[in-house]
Amino acid sequence: MKKKRLIALMGAFLLPILLVVNSCQKEEFANPELGNSMYKILPAKQGSDKVVLGNKLNNPYTLSNIRKAMQMKGLKSSDVLVHKLYVRFLPETVEQLAGLTQDTSMYFSPIPFDYEVLVSGTYYQDTTLINQSFTWLYTVVEPDYAFTDIPYEILDSFPRR
Repeated sequence: MKKKRLIALMGAFLLPILLVVNSCQKEEFANPELGNSMYKILPAKQGSDKVVLGNKLNNPYTLSNIRKAMQMKGLKSSDVLVHKLYVRFLPETVEQLAGLTQDTSMYFSPIPFDYEVLVSGTYYQDTTLINQSFTWLYTVVEPDYAFTDIPYEILDSFPRR
């Protein structure tokens, strides 16, 4: 059962997140400092609509796991190259948030992709960022993505199939 869940997670990596994000009511905010650029932010909500996460999922399809499996079989693991990076960004200003969300080739989620969702909801509050204005935004990027001055962490890497 868990194996099927992990395969479904990889196969439809962004689809469930997109459905959740697109089903939420969005509000647009304009910032005079940014000219006419618009960006979308999910409004903070209170109540019982909070997403509750469970345990971190072990993804067998990460680059490190694939290389370990190949080494165990006596195969050359250095031939397996990075295809995508799983990252998270933590914008510190409205301008940084606008810069990230203007990139239409990337989809962002405030909910980490690699955790079991125990309770679905309309918002997620990272417990490590209670007093911050912004939250981590999770996405997948190309390995040659040009990172800017926005704080980020590379969480994992995935091989080419």
